[in-house]
Amino acid sequence: MLPRERDLTEMSTNDMKKSLLAILIFSIILLPSRVNQVCINTGNTQNDSYPIKDEIPIEYFNITITNDENFTDYGFPGTGTKENPFRIENYSIDAGHHQRGIAVVNTTKHFIIQNCYITKTGNPALLLENVFYGTATIQNVTIVSVFETGIMVRFSRGVTIRKNYITYATNGFTDEGYGISLYRSNDTIVSNNICERISRHGIESLYGTNNTFVENNCSNTFNTGFFLYEETQAKIINTTCNFNLRGMILVDSSLTLENNQINQNSHHGCILNGVYNSTITRNSVCNNAKEGLLLTDLRNSTFTENFVCFNGDIGFKGLRIKRCTFTFNQIVNNSHYGLVIDGYSSNNLAHHNRFVWNKPGGTSQAFDSGNNTLWYDQETKEGNYWSDHKRGKYEIDGRADSFDKYPLNSDLESADFYYLSFLLSFPLISFILLRRKRTNIPTERVTRKE
Repeated sequence: MLPRERDLTEMSTNDMKKSLLAILIFSIILLPSRVNQVCINTGNTQNDSYPIKDEIPIEYFNITITNDENFTDYGFPGTGTKENPFRIENYSIDAGHHQRGIAVVNTTKHFIIQNCYITKTGNPALLLENVFYGTATIQNVTIVSVFETGIMVRFSRGVTIRKNYITYATNGFTDEGYGISLYRSNDTIVSNNICERISRHGIESLYGTNNTFVENNCSNTFNTGFFLYEETQAKIINTTCNFNLRGMILVDSSLTLENNQINQNSHHGCILNGVYNSTITRNSVCNNAKEGLLLTDLRNSTFTENFVCFNGDIGFKGLRIKRCTFTFNQIVNNSHYGLVIDGYSSNNLAHHNRFVWNKPGGTSQAFDSGNNTLWYDQETKEGNYWSDHKRGKYEIDGRADSFDKYPLNSDLESADFYYLSFLLSFPLISFILLRRKRTNIPTERVTRKE
């Protein structure tokens, strides 16, 4: 190489190194802030319009409907058809802590309960029982200071419960208080409700099928934000369960848990016990005092694209779990292990997850004493990203003597990782541009004299 060419090449190489170093530092600085932003985001759009007592001048002691004829007896507007339902609306009810506020039982007509204010009632404040499929809607109702339960739906199908506000539901003697309670009710849609300062569960559903819960806020309860027991095909989507004792408890159910915020609870974030054939995806489970997700007796379930960050103990704690898959999760800065699989677990799979800064000072960010756990994808020969990985395979703590045979050295590509991939693509882009620039550097033509 001629001296002139050598000097220009060295200058270009030094410039390229400096640029790459600056971009890498910039990417590293932005990465933790992005992770924090995603993990602790508690945004959940709720309705800003709920009735208050001052807006409802009509006073009524209580309303009890036990058959279709009672709608006409009370003189409610409407005809009871789908197009023109009976309307129980604009009532302010104070039952003096004794009777229910509104009860509708054993009916087949269409009706809607809306724009009511209910307070100081017996249990529950508003009851629907054995109403015909798809005939009932409860919306824009405010329930304050009631004995035990705000809204209870029993033995009914196709009920819609939306845009209601329930607070201070407690019986005053024990912690048996519930915001919205479903019992053996199917095809129910519960959406855009706020249940706060409830003594036990913000929302609970027992023994139901195909119930959907969307955009609810069950925060600031004194026990559990959301409780599910023996439900099949349940959907919990875009729901916020923050600042409770426990965010969610989901038991013996098959479900979809998607895009929920389960953050800053004073015990566990989410407890799943006996859950099966379920999908848990794109949830934020962060800043909880104990485990982010406590998984017990699970089988055939998938955890993907979740943010499990900054929890006071383990991120995912798996006890007796079988055939569960963990992929594309962000598992960041949990005080203990990011993922634990105990000795009674078997045939689980974990790959394409990002393990970052878990169990500081430890020898591994995961723990495995289970049987036949795979920490990489056999087809693609790709494992997980480990922030503390140095070289070779990544050894995992636990009696199973497991290891990630194909640890990844870069961030992963998935729907929720595009931003991170974009940041970390800067060095590659810069390298290409600088290399192209270097190839275009003019050099002096030197001819050898004969």
